[in-house]
Amino acid sequence: MNPENIYDTIAEHFDRTRYKPWDKCREFINKIPENSIALDIGCGNGRHLKLLAERNLTAIGIDTSVELLKICKKKIKSAFLIKADAVNLPFKNSSVDNIIYIAVLHHLPTEKDRAKSLNEIRRVLKKRGTALITVWAKEQERFENEKSQDVHVTWNKKYKRFYHLFRKGELEKSVKNTGFKILQSFREGDNYYVKIKKTSDDYNK
Repeated sequence: MNPENIYDTIAEHFDRTRYKPWDKCREFINKIPENSIALDIGCGNGRHLKLLAERNLTAIGIDTSVELLKICKKKIKSAFLIKADAVNLPFKNSSVDNIIYIAVLHHLPTEKDRAKSLNEIRRVLKKRGTALITVWAKEQERFENEKSQDVHVTWNKKYKRFYHLFRKGELEKSVKNTGFKILQSFREGDNYYVKIKKTSDDYNK
């Protein structure tokens, strides 16, 4: 079963278990200027997209799961919703002010896809635009005996979801290689966070 079909299958259960926005995401969203164009890549059930829509922003959510987008549509009337993936963003160059990319990059199966996704973020962000990215940390207790950074984690004892677990410093290196300026980086709980800024209008291809 491919990833989008997994999320179509588990959408209702996922929605019931993913209802609280993360504090650091809320902090980032609250600092976005009004009337900005804000994109949520892999918006899921809309728990963070809802915060964007409530702030007088042009809120856009993309996801590969049709069922999760249907859930978003019921909850968030003012958001624009698009079925798309993180490796091929359906937006023009320098067209988005801010991006949140929460717990999605680690689901991309290859280093090439992850690099392309970061390049896509840089391509669509406006100059001086910012993004917040989070990924799972390899240095979690439950993975301490796991030799590989590429693992499958079972949802509800049935559906296996792929994760690339990021080691300390790996996410920072990836965004620097893409040409971003790092404004902030830290670990909280099981996740690494980076807040980044696009400082030039050119981008890597």
